[in-house]
Amino acid sequence: MFGQTRLNELRTRKELLLVQASAQRQLIALDAQNVVHALRWLDSVHRAWQHVKPLASMAAPVAGYYMARKGRSLWRWVVLLVEVGRRVRRILSV
Repeated sequence: MFGQTRLNELRTRKELLLVQASAQRQLIALDAQNVVHALRWLDSVHRAWQHVKPLASMAAPVAGYYMARKGRSLWRWVVLLVEVGRRVRRILSV
């Protein structure tokens, strides 16, 4: 009798584990969908960059010359670009 009781407990435990595993699989699938949805903008940014990249390559020397002529240091431009990036990210997250 003791063996049969133990087998029944193990069967019950197995069924519980299978149900929990199924629930966890569904949660993982939902999380994966959320990640894909959250990163969808990255694909559009990449496509836009592929279109702009040739122009950016040509404009880089002109932009460097312009920055040097204006007397601003590169560091000030970096700080400005970082601040603009933060503001754009804040706007996009709302």
